[in-house]
Amino acid sequence: TCALPISCSGCALAMTSLNVGNSVIEPGDFVTAVGVEVDPDYGIPILQVRQAAAGDTILGVAASAMSRGDHRENALTQLGYEMMDGVINQNGYVLVAMEGLVQARLPQASTLKPGAFITAAGAATLSIDNSIAQVMSEADAKGLQWILLNR
Repeated sequence: TCALPISCSGCALAMTSLNVGNSVIEPGDFVTAVGVEVDPDYGIPILQVRQAAAGDTILGVAASAMSRGDHRENALTQLGYEMMDGVINQNGYVLVAMEGLVQARLPQASTLKPGAFITAAGAATLSIDNSIAQVMSEADAKGLQWILLNR
């Protein structure tokens, strides 16, 4: 038998993505998938996303802006992508959380209370059926609420 000690505290399943939309994406914004491309240098698939609009199916939540390139970490040079502060402009990289705890900018932040469910279209619902997330906190000063994405 094999027992793998797999655990994660405060983790979210997330993928590096590229903002191909015309709008700036801020951390906490809902995004929708547009397509996929393969990074020519790293050979990995990169989701193409844009800020979700009314009626779109939500893929996930923008968790952080990302920078692409070589990054120094102690004595090592890491290739790839690294999280950074800021907004995500068109053709900028974004870390999209698709499952787990993440802070989101909810359209009804003032009325959505912990325990409320959110549908794939970003609407509030009273039922777990067809929901993609559950609200876990009140809104903070920036209008962000912790949600548990459960795609």
